[in-house]
Amino acid sequence: MHAPGFMPFFSQWTDGDPATVARRVLQRHWNAMAHWSPEDWTLYLVVVHDGEVVGSQSLGARDFAVTREVLLTSWLGLRHQGLGLGGHARSAVLELAFAGLGAQDAFSVVRRENTASQAVCRKFGFSHDGTRLASAGREGPIVLW
Repeated sequence: MHAPGFMPFFSQWTDGDPATVARRVLQRHWNAMAHWSPEDWTLYLVVVHDGEVVGSQSLGARDFAVTREVLLTSWLGLRHQGLGLGGHARSAVLELAFAGLGAQDAFSVVRRENTASQAVCRKFGFSHDGTRLASAGREGPIVLW
């Protein structure tokens, strides 16, 4: 999912053997479904290319009925990056959020070092909204988009 020695995510869920990583992905998706409520939900969608799952795009919200704000997260396998697949996935989920659900705002939280994700955010009109520093030993600096 990423080059060795570079961690683009806030948790190290990609560390480990393929079976461990696959289990973590499934657990995250199952957990989201098990705890789904109108006040707090996350929809994990998969990115499929040539019949193969190559990534994921999520759409989630807390208190959506009040805030009309959604959070987007995503990842693509390393060999599928740079092909425009992430842009198509982002476009589809933004269409769902705004046209389908009536969202008014969308945001993404990106690690400061993850310039590729920041470029995707810019491509879709996201603007830098600020920076938040996590506590020592946690996620590290992030950029809000």
